[in-house]
Order: sequence, then C-alpha cells, then structure tokens
Amino acid sequence: NFFLKLNFLLYFTNFYAMAKSIEQVRIEFQKKGISFSDWAKENNFSPELVYRVLKMNRLPIRGESHKIAVKLGIKDD
Repeated sequence: NFFLKLNFLLYFTNFYAMAKSIEQVRIEFQKKGISFSDWAKENNFSPELVYRVLKMNRLPIRGESHKIAVKLGIKDD
C-alpha cells in the first residue's frame, strides 16, 4: 500500500514538473526569431496542435501532443 501511494505521488510529481516553462520556450523562440508555425512545419507537426499545446493548462500524456511537448522541452519524456 505504501509503495502504491509512493508510485502515485511520483507519477503526478513528474507529470506536473515541466523541464521548461511555456513562457521560457516563447522567449527562446522570440530571441531566435523562430515562429511556432515554422517550427511545427519543420518538425512535421500541425501548427494548430502546437498552438493548442502551448495554451494548455496541463501537460499532454500521450499522442502527438505529448510528442510536441517533449520536443519543445516543456515535458520530459
């Protein structure tokens, strides 16, 4: 029971811990002069989905959104 609670706690701690904040990513892109739309196309992602990931209040768990968050650096793999 203790280990089950510990695993649950570790899962949610990792889930909500961001490698970078979304604001940090925005600043990096701005400094480099890169648009999110161009980045999305270069990385074979839908620009609309990239913008949705950046506006989310929570990090995606799976699928294309998860891949985008990892690639942007806002979520650890």
